[in-house]
Amino acid sequence: MAQAPGPVTIVTGSSRGIGLAIAAALARDGHRLVLVARDGDRLAEAASKLQTVGAEVATYAADLGQPSSVDDVIRATEEHFGPPDVVVNNAGTAPSDKIEATTAAMMHEAFALHVAAPLAFARGCAADMKRRGSGCFLQLASTAGLRGYPFTSAYTAAKHGMVGLTRALHAELSPKGVH
Repeated sequence: MAQAPGPVTIVTGSSRGIGLAIAAALARDGHRLVLVARDGDRLAEAASKLQTVGAEVATYAADLGQPSSVDDVIRATEEHFGPPDVVVNNAGTAPSDKIEATTAAMMHEAFALHVAAPLAFARGCAADMKRRGSGCFLQLASTAGLRGYPFTSAYTAAKHGMVGLTRALHAELSPKGVH
């Protein structure tokens, strides 16, 4: 008897570090993966590593700080594997400087990656997940999403925003089977 294909999972920031480790763990559990990061060469290396252990992997090089990128990733995922079952929002930036040197650009980039991109993934995938009665959005925050640290005002504010977004998504979507 053939085994059903595993969940379709998008992992952002997955060309290295925590994102790649998450992708590897999901691959071991049979997830079909779409790896997303800015560096296409690193993505190809990451995909190659995962494919050597039998993982089904596609890659998409994108700067998720650009508003249209999320829609492009979702569309590419649907074309390659079908609609996403899981979205792991791991991509991010961690600007650090004293408050006097923290710029609007630093704040904008932090919010674009930690809040706007996860919201765009939810907006783009939630309707289909609700129809199916299942799905998952996983945001990787940090303790900076719960408390403040010196020299991290942009990062801390964005991570607090991510935690708030996650709570709002849970309140709205969990009754429909989406977590």
